[in-house]
Amino acid sequence: MLTKVTRAILILASSATLHLACDKTDSTDDEEETGTTGTTTGTTTGTTSSTSCSYTSNTTATTTLSSTGCPLLTRDTSSCQASREAQGLSGFWLKVSCNVTLTKSGNNVSISTKNVPDYKSWYYSSTDSCYESWTSSERRANPNKIATKNLAMTVPYAPTAAGSTTATPEGVIGIALNGVAIYDNSAAPGDDIYEEEETFDKCDGHPDMSSTYHYHSEPASITNDDSAFVGVLRDGFPVYGRRDSSTNATVTGLDASGGKTGRTVDSPNADVYHYHLNYQTNGTKQVYFISAGSYKGTPGTCTGC
Repeated sequence: MLTKVTRAILILASSATLHLACDKTDSTDDEEETGTTGTTTGTTTGTTSSTSCSYTSNTTATTTLSSTGCPLLTRDTSSCQASREAQGLSGFWLKVSCNVTLTKSGNNVSISTKNVPDYKSWYYSSTDSCYESWTSSERRANPNKIATKNLAMTVPYAPTAAGSTTATPEGVIGIALNGVAIYDNSAAPGDDIYEEEETFDKCDGHPDMSSTYHYHSEPASITNDDSAFVGVLRDGFPVYGRRDSSTNATVTGLDASGGKTGRTVDSPNADVYHYHLNYQTNGTKQVYFISAGSYKGTPGTCTGC
């Protein structure tokens, strides 16, 4: 995993290449970027590959679209539900895509993923069956491309709050339900996290210079201004959308880690600690980040992160 200093050096060293690739003079397309949801517009143009994208095989688009045109997807997990239940998994774990391998061992759950999105993106190679051409008035692609990245994260099955919070590191801090890496609310040195939305694709993800595709903020194919399950952070606590499942109101009362104890769609009868997409602003732009920058519990291990 690159440190912030190392990444800053790499960004400076590759600046000439980045300007040639993007024909831009702004540096916000270099690497780690995150931004707002619901504030940009875009239309799908050009062509997509005529070959079927295998990663989308268990997904169905709904009629709910983000402001960038990304459809909210439903994911069929019926083919892996029985094996997961046989291991003792339940609740939100049964919503994790079958593209992700879950293994419960004792008090831990191992999560293995190839870290590729289950929808088409302009960040796949143009010859890939999952490539999609897209034009947006607000966003532009960075020069990086999606590549398979084998990530293996182990988290506690029944997490508990630690005596003190732990700052999230740079890089992978969790896994979304579709197997995509989650990054926190920080940017590489010299970058403005609120400006870096310019390099998000239609469904709010992008790859960094190591080709690790990831989310920083509300991923539109998974959640769209709702209370849906989003993913799991490395301390084992789940993340949900920006709304409270009990009241359907925008969630309030989050702690410094972006979480609270209360009911969720997966725990309707018992209070549990969980994270929510949390509203943050620099005074001009607003973002619903997945992480507030710290773990409430003790983070587990992550290989390939």
